[in-house]
Order: sequence, then C-alpha cells, then structure tokens
Amino acid sequence: MLLLVIGGWIAYSSTVYVFYERILERKNQSIQEAQEVRVALLQQTRSQEQYIAALTRALGENQANLVTLDELNATLNERLRVVDSGLEDVTARHDVLVEERHGLQSRVEELEQLIVDFQDSQEELLIRLTARTDSDVQEAEKVIAMTGLDAGELLAEAEMVDGRAGKGGPFIPAAAMEVGAQLEIQRATLEDQLDRWKALRYVLRVLPLTAPLESYDLNSRFGKRRDPLTKEWALHRGVDLTADRKTPVLSPAPGIVTFVGWKGRYGKMVEIDHGLGVRTRYGHLDKILVKYGQEVGFWHKIGLLGNTGRSTGSHLHYEVLFHGVSHDPLQFIRAGKHVFKS
Repeated sequence: MLLLVIGGWIAYSSTVYVFYERILERKNQSIQEAQEVRVALLQQTRSQEQYIAALTRALGENQANLVTLDELNATLNERLRVVDSGLEDVTARHDVLVEERHGLQSRVEELEQLIVDFQDSQEELLIRLTARTDSDVQEAEKVIAMTGLDAGELLAEAEMVDGRAGKGGPFIPAAAMEVGAQLEIQRATLEDQLDRWKALRYVLRVLPLTAPLESYDLNSRFGKRRDPLTKEWALHRGVDLTADRKTPVLSPAPGIVTFVGWKGRYGKMVEIDHGLGVRTRYGHLDKILVKYGQEVGFWHKIGLLGNTGRSTGSHLHYEVLFHGVSHDPLQFIRAGKHVFKS
C-alpha cells in the first residue's frame, strides 16, 4: 500500500514536474519572444527618434527659409513699391514727352516749310544772279570781240598767267542728286559763270581800252594808207593822233615798261607789256618820263607828245599788238567807249 502511495506520489510528482517544465519552457519562450519584440521596438524607437530629429532639423531649416523668404518678400515688396512709384513718374514723363513731341513735330513742320520757302527764295535769287552774270559775261565778251581779239584765247592766256579762267564747265556735287538737287545745280552754274566773269574782268583790266591822250584828232588810220613822205601805198601798223606838242601821253592800261629810248623811225619810243600777250607802243615822243622795267598804272604819264623820228609834225604814233601781231587801236578805243558808256 505504501509502495502504491509512494509510487502514486512519484507518478504524480513526475507528472507535475513535466507539466511545470513545459510551462517554464513556454514562459522562457514567451520571455525570449518578448525580448525580441523589445529589441525590435527599441530599433523602431531609434529609427523614429532619428526620423523625428531629421524632421526637427528640416523644420528648423524650413523656419530659417521662411524667415529668409519673409525678408525677401519684404524686400521685393519695397522694390515693387519703388517700381510702382517709378512707373508713375515714367508715365507722367511719358505724357510730358508725348506733348513735347507733338510740339516738336509742329516746330519741325514749321522749319521744313521755312526751308522750302528759303530754297524757293534762294532759287529765285540764284536765277536772277545767274541771269545778271550771264548778261555781264556776254557784255564783256562783246567788248573783247569789238577789239578784234578772241575772248577764248585771252581766257586761256589768263588761265596760264593768273589761274582765273578755263574751269571746264559747272561743277555739280554729289549732293545735287539728293535734296535740293535743282538748287545745287543752279548754284554750281552760277559759280561757273562767276568764275568766267572774274576771268573776263581780269582780261578787261589788261586791255588798253582808252586812248593814250585826253583829247586828240585822228590824223591817220590803221592799215593801208599813202605814206606821208613818199605818197606811196604802205601798211600803217598803228594810228596817228594829233595834239599840241608836249601833251602828256598816258598809259591806257596797267603794265610794265619793256622798252624806252630811240627806235629808228619811231624816234623816242616807249613800249608797255600789259600781260596776256598784249603790248602797246608810243612813238615820236618829245620826252620819255618812265624807265625800263617800271610798273605803270592806268593813265600813268609815260611821256610827252613830240615829233622825233620819221615824222612830218607833232603827233603820237600809237600801236596795239597781241603776240606781236598789230591790231587796230581804234577798235580798242571804241570798245572802251562802249564799256564806259555802259
């Protein structure tokens, strides 16, 4: 019986021990699982803390950025205010400029009209001046033609000596192809005519267009005549002008004395070079009052009328030569009378 009880106790104890062993094993397993869960939770906590820390930093940076953005926004608002103010000024200035532009446009139109009026008046003036200059040129050429000389030849001489003639036609500048072309052409034409007129005036100052005596009688003409001594037909290369003995003989144009002294049949003679190939001679003088190489002016006293050389009485033998060829002095004197009459 006792053995049965002891055996039963032992069996019970073994059963209880096995049961508690299993319970303990389960608890240990639960504890192990709880620890693993705890480790996992700790890891999650650390991750969450790191995430929260990152969020905190990001929030701090965002806060700083927000502050910066606020400041930038304030700056931009101030600039916008300045721009708005400037825009108002510009708008006001624009209105003023538009008004000024209208005023300037009106002024430009007025000036353009004034320019047109001025060009019209200039054109009219140029036309009148050109017509007047053309008339003067024609008159001068007519006077030169009356002397028997060629105006073109004299102008060519003047070009070589004085550089005042032979310009070769009107100069028409490139500007004449643009605005005011007609005005430029007329101006160029006038300048050309004025150049020719100046050259012709120079020629007229050279030519002996007055008589070398204040008063005289024509005793013998230029050309074929009967010689006063032989009564035979002969060529007279000048004219004989009679006046009282010792009447002053005057230079009919400026020049340089190229001969003084006795010259055969001329007796006491003076020769003057007036330029451009024009020379004058004065023969049978009673007295010579100039020297060789002396410059003489218009109506300069060069000698006294006399009866020296081959002469039948007191008179002045007067010659006009162009490049050594004798021309009728009366033609020059008549041309001069036409000039002074005009």
